[in-house]
Amino acid sequence: MATRVSGRARWGWRQHALLWPVSLATFAIGIDTTVIGVALPSIQRDLPESAWGSSFVVVGYTLTFGALMLSAEHMADVYDRQRVFLCGAAGFALASLACGLAPTVPVLVCARLVQGCAAAMRNSAGLAILAQAFAGPRQRLIP
Repeated sequence: MATRVSGRARWGWRQHALLWPVSLATFAIGIDTTVIGVALPSIQRDLPESAWGSSFVVVGYTLTFGALMLSAEHMADVYDRQRVFLCGAAGFALASLACGLAPTVPVLVCARLVQGCAAAMRNSAGLAILAQAFAGPRQRLIP
């Protein structure tokens, strides 16, 4: 709950406890979207495959992430938001590990698809958690 100090609303420790993990999760989703472009030459060198496979490594994550955002939001509304966020975070971490250990491009593509699904869960549920925690005009710091 926000408190008023000298006419301005201040966030409590609960808002900060939610804001930082969700912000870091959102940052990781953005980094993971772009980092594959930097790593793609090494991937093509170490895991020789067709150009189609290499391009789907890049597109697969973004495609599943964007396509499943609304479905993940509905799942977060039906089930517990925190549970969906934590499942998305665990799935994202496991899929990231699978991406790092992938021996072939098809395995890497499958891991990236799972990573995109988990990122959609994590992002949708995280934003819903923040919207619930910072509800109302008192909670928003508007100058």
